[in-house]
Amino acid sequence: MLSIRGSFFNGWFRRQPYLTRRRFERLPRYALRLANAGDDEIDRLLIHAFCQDLRQAYQRWIIPWPSWGRGLYGMLVLEARRHGEATERFLRILEETTEETGLPAPILVIAALPDELKDERRSAVPADLRRLPALVEGWRGKVRRRVPRLRMVVAADGPLPDADHRPRMLRGRLRAIGYWSAVALLVVGPAVWAVQNQRDRLAHCGGLSFAERIDGECVGVVNADGPAPGDLFTGDVTTLIAKIDRNNASAEEAGSYVSVVLFGEYSIRDTVPEDSRRAGALAELAAVEEYQRTVASTPRLRVLVANSGDNLRQGRRGAELIRELAESDPHVVGVVGFPRSVAGVQEAIQVLHEAKIPMVGTTGTADRLGYIRDGSIDRDAGYPSPYYFHAGPTNFREAALVSRFARRTLLHGVASPSAVIVQDGTPGDQYTDNLADDLVTALGAERVALRARIYYSVDGGGISKAALDACRRRPDVYLYASRAPEFLDFLRALEGKACGPETVRVIASDDVIKVVADHGDEITSLRRVEVYHAALAGRELWRSSSDAPTAFVYGLLKGGHPNASDDNLILTYDAISVVYQAANRAYRGGALPSKGDVLYELVLTSRQAAWNGSSGVIDFVYAERHDPANKVVAIMKVSDSAPRHAVPMVRCGLLDMDERPPADPLCARLPDAPPGEQSGRP
Repeated sequence: MLSIRGSFFNGWFRRQPYLTRRRFERLPRYALRLANAGDDEIDRLLIHAFCQDLRQAYQRWIIPWPSWGRGLYGMLVLEARRHGEATERFLRILEETTEETGLPAPILVIAALPDELKDERRSAVPADLRRLPALVEGWRGKVRRRVPRLRMVVAADGPLPDADHRPRMLRGRLRAIGYWSAVALLVVGPAVWAVQNQRDRLAHCGGLSFAERIDGECVGVVNADGPAPGDLFTGDVTTLIAKIDRNNASAEEAGSYVSVVLFGEYSIRDTVPEDSRRAGALAELAAVEEYQRTVASTPRLRVLVANSGDNLRQGRRGAELIRELAESDPHVVGVVGFPRSVAGVQEAIQVLHEAKIPMVGTTGTADRLGYIRDGSIDRDAGYPSPYYFHAGPTNFREAALVSRFARRTLLHGVASPSAVIVQDGTPGDQYTDNLADDLVTALGAERVALRARIYYSVDGGGISKAALDACRRRPDVYLYASRAPEFLDFLRALEGKACGPETVRVIASDDVIKVVADHGDEITSLRRVEVYHAALAGRELWRSSSDAPTAFVYGLLKGGHPNASDDNLILTYDAISVVYQAANRAYRGGALPSKGDVLYELVLTSRQAAWNGSSGVIDFVYAERHDPANKVVAIMKVSDSAPRHAVPMVRCGLLDMDERPPADPLCARLPDAPPGEQSGRP
């Protein structure tokens, strides 16, 4: 490389006439020869090289080069007083080398010389100074004709005339401005584009069309353009999404397919082992991947994963990106998920409702989840979205069964039973507030006295103090209407507090199902605490039933997905199966079903056309709320003798349409929704 570079930059010295570098002469030897040369030879070489540098600087290259933008050229002003001095020698050698080589000097030299230094061989007839402008124009003509001897002598025998000889630089400056503007477009423009493009890629999670990076999280649909980048999420989330993407590739190769979006939280931060959110997210992905893998009919199923950020805080923006995708991709026919009843999910449902996209929720159970507000009406209580359906039971149905079980089973012999409700007071969580309100209503219907509602905050701690406050009320039963992460600490606090001589009975919400499965041994080791919890779905419900399980549940009973959160797993499997079956029924003559077609078929999933799901019968009998009628809900007891530490105590609702309704009086006319919001059963 050095040899090539040297030949490229030093080759001119072999082609010029002064102290020419010999062929194959090494550069150090040539430098030594120059050092031993005479002054006159060196001067000629230096002046000739000086002119050559200027020629190269002014040369118009084929490619864009700074010389194209040069509008002003060099001018050298000299004064020579006597023979032999430097300026005189420079002028003499410059003229000699110009004449010898035939190459004009690429510089304007203005020299003041006395008469005695005129060279007769190069003399010119002196002209009148007043004719200077005409003489300059004639000299410029010679320059354009590249005449070697470009010498003009003007006799200065008096002051300069009054003519304006100031340089006119406008054209030269405009030329330079034009050139550097072109350079800015050709060089700076692409550089700015590259920087902006990189920023855009970072802002859109590596260039994804329907995803954005917000507060360090990739929010939106991560695999709409193809397989999701592998650096968006961590651990098993990335592995499961990669499996979904492989299934998507097979669906796209089949030609005819529909797309269903899974809406959830997959960039969860700062989780603790007892936090059910990560387990729920993994269960959702595993469920849709398994269902998608089993679909072999036409149209095939393509699953798109939409992340709404930690704690679903970016639900609105995630839904807006889904809406943009649905507007540009007719294959998108519905959205499933909405796993928790928090503000971000409610905002997402509002956006998707306005976009008229069918939605099927999974484990989000708040009574008014899916209600839409009309911004034009003050203090509007909202109305149920016709595009939102529930796969699971409502909080009110769960609270009614919990209250009946507490009063009629656990406290059957207590004359005046009492209870306390422990709930999370964190703002934005609709689940805990709604479930606690429903428990208050249901306890009143069962004539159970409510001693107190004990609040605590996740961010502020206080679960131990909440347990102490609850113990001081000496209730007959403790109703835990809160989230999973604090449940173990709550039980440990009850075990260590002075809560009376009797066994402490706790009935927890459905959110703790994964904590029970993972920490059942520790819970059953608590000798003073007897623990029950509600369940929306679970493989153990089928184990104790005489009905034949679905193929999916059969796999679970054989050991499939042993560490999954059962309610998220099974309800998500049912949600995506309901949407796909609706799309499959609407598929006619090779034409893809529209979102309206799928909505119509979902509404028809009722009565005789209800769906035998893995979580039980899904029957959207109510035209407005779309709550599933008589949906399965159960109370489980934590036991050390069960495979997953859960034994069904009571189960209401049908697992199969051919099943006879349970004869348990606790299930008699168990409501599906709050009073006034249900239409009655067929």
